[in-house]
Amino acid sequence: MEDNVSKIKDRLDIVDVIGGYVKLNKSGINYKAQCPFHNEKTPSFFVNPERQIFHCFGCSKGGDMFTFVQEIEGLEFPEVLKMLATKAGVELKQSTPEYKEFQSEKTILFEISELATKFFEKQLWHSNTGKNVLKYLHERGTTDESIKNFRLGFAPDDWSSFSNFAKTRGYSEEEISKSGMGIKRNVDGQGGGSGSGIYDRFRNRIMFPVTNLSGQVVGFSGRIFDVGGGPTSGGEAVAKYINTPQTPIYDKSRLLYGLDKARMEIRSKDKCLAVEGNMDVVMSHQAGVGNAVATSGTALTASHLKIIKRYTDNLDLCFDEDAAGEIATQRGVDLALAQNFNVGVISIDDPKLKDPSDYVKAYGSKWEEYSSKSKPFMEYFFKKVTTGADTATALGKKMVTQKLLPIIKSISSKVEQAHWVAELALKVKTKEDLIYNELNNIAEPVFSETSANYEYDDEGSEETGDIGKFKHYEQSIAELVCLSPELIRGVDFKHDFWSNELIELLDYLNNKSGKENTNENTKKKVDLLHFRAEEIWKDFSDESKKEEFAKLIYQAKLRNIQKKLGDLSFEIRETEKTGNKEQLTSLVAKFTELSGELAKLK
Repeated sequence: MEDNVSKIKDRLDIVDVIGGYVKLNKSGINYKAQCPFHNEKTPSFFVNPERQIFHCFGCSKGGDMFTFVQEIEGLEFPEVLKMLATKAGVELKQSTPEYKEFQSEKTILFEISELATKFFEKQLWHSNTGKNVLKYLHERGTTDESIKNFRLGFAPDDWSSFSNFAKTRGYSEEEISKSGMGIKRNVDGQGGGSGSGIYDRFRNRIMFPVTNLSGQVVGFSGRIFDVGGGPTSGGEAVAKYINTPQTPIYDKSRLLYGLDKARMEIRSKDKCLAVEGNMDVVMSHQAGVGNAVATSGTALTASHLKIIKRYTDNLDLCFDEDAAGEIATQRGVDLALAQNFNVGVISIDDPKLKDPSDYVKAYGSKWEEYSSKSKPFMEYFFKKVTTGADTATALGKKMVTQKLLPIIKSISSKVEQAHWVAELALKVKTKEDLIYNELNNIAEPVFSETSANYEYDDEGSEETGDIGKFKHYEQSIAELVCLSPELIRGVDFKHDFWSNELIELLDYLNNKSGKENTNENTKKKVDLLHFRAEEIWKDFSDESKKEEFAKLIYQAKLRNIQKKLGDLSFEIRETEKTGNKEQLTSLVAKFTELSGELAKLK
C-alpha cells in the first residue's frame, strides 16, 4: 500500500490537487488561500510545493495531499487512495490482499452507486421505454451531449430490476439497502409488492446521478416519468421527485448538484449561480452557463455556503417569481449575507417561462447573457417588499420593517447595513435611531461568520497543532533554527527549562542523534516547522534573524530565572512560618545566587 502511495505522490503535485478545491495564489515559494476548513478573512492556509504539504496557521490543520482530500471530501483513506490513483493513472488491483484489506463500507457504496448509474444509463439508451424517455428529454430541449455529460438514466417501472441486477454482481441485500437503492419489505410482505427481501427505491423515474466534488456518484435524484404525475404500476401515490436518503456517502445538506463540473467555471467567472432544479443545471450548462449548481429544492445550508466560499464570494440566485417574497429565509439568503457573500438575483419575468430550463428551451444560448445580469439581492428584495405597501399607516410600517429588518440584520458589512437602515427609515418616514433600536432587538442570525469559526485558543496555549507542544518562544526558536541551524552553536539547551520536545527537534536539526534513527513523527514536525518558518520569517534578513534568536534566548532565560525566584520567595515565606532555620538559610542562599544570575543577565 505504501508503494502505491509513493507512486501517486510521484505523479501528482499537491498544488494541482488542492488547487482543484480552493483558489491558490502564489506567495513567495508557497501558495496561499483562505482556509477551506474554517472561516477567515485573511488567508492563513498555505501549500508548500517543495515538501508537498499544506498547513493552516489558523486552525492548525495540515498534512499531505491524502490528508487534504480526506478532510475536504469526508472520505476514508481507501476511497482517497482509489480516487487519487485514478487521477494519477496508478492501477490498484482489486484482487490483491492489500486492496481487500483497505476496502471499507464506503468503498462498496461507491461501487453500487456507480453500478446503478451504468444500469440506468443502459436502460435509457437501449430499452423500449427508455426511447420514450429520450424523446421526452429531447422535447424539453436537452441534447444527447448533455444527457451523456450528466449521465442521465432511467429506472424501469419494476419492483426489483436493479436490486436483482446488483445481486448478480455479488452485492448483498444489506449493502444495496445501505446504498439507498433498495428498501426492505415489511415482515408481512407489505410494501414493495409481495414476499420478503428488498425492492427498488427508484422506479419509472428519470435518474439524475448526484456526485461529490471528485465526480464519484454518491446518490440520485429521480423524477417520475409520468408527465401527469400519475401513479406507478403498483398503484401507489408518488412524489414528483425522490432522492437518495441519508447514507454514509450521501448528505443532501452538503451536496450541490453539478458542482464537480461547475467549480472551475465558478472560479473563472468568480461567481456561482444557484438554481432550484437539476434540469435547470443541465440546461444552463448546455447553454454555456457552466457555473450553475442546484440545491435540489432545499434551502442553502451553512455547509453549502462553506463549499461555495472556497471558489467565490459572489452568489447569484434564480428562483420562481412566486417565491420571491419568502426567498430570503426559505432559500438561506440570510445565511449567505451573514457570510459576507455578494448576493444577486436573476428573475425570469416572462410568465410563460418558470425556470432556467424553460428559458434555455425557448431561447438557447441567450441564457448566458441573461443570467449574467443579476440585480443586487437587497435592492431587489427591498423593492419587492415595499412596492404596494401602505407605509403611511402604522400597520404598513410595521409589516415592512418586520420583513426587512431580519435580512438587514444578517448583512455582515456595517456600512451596507447602515445604507439599508437609512433607506428603510426614509421609506417608512421614521427616524433612523428608532429603526436601529428595532434592529438591535432582533436576534443574531443562526449562522454567522463568528459562530462558524473553529474554536482554538492561541493565547497562552502550548498546543500548536500537528507540530507539537511548545512554549511560544520555543516555537519561534525552533523555526529560526530550521532556517539557520548554525544559530544553535554556543547555546546550551540542556537546562531544565527547555521542553524535551524542543531538545529532540534541535538534536535532529543539529544531526547529533543521527537522522536515520528519527521516527516519522519527528520528521513530519520538522517539515511543518520549516513550512511555518519560511512563511513567518521570509521578510527578515540573516542579521535580523540572529538578533531575534538572541532576544528569544534571553527572554527564555529571563523567564526561567524570574519563575524560580518567584517560587523561592513563596518557599521562603512558608519556611519562615515553620522556623526551620537550616532550610531557610539554604533557600536564601539559592535566592541570592539566582538574583546574581539575573543581574548579570540584565
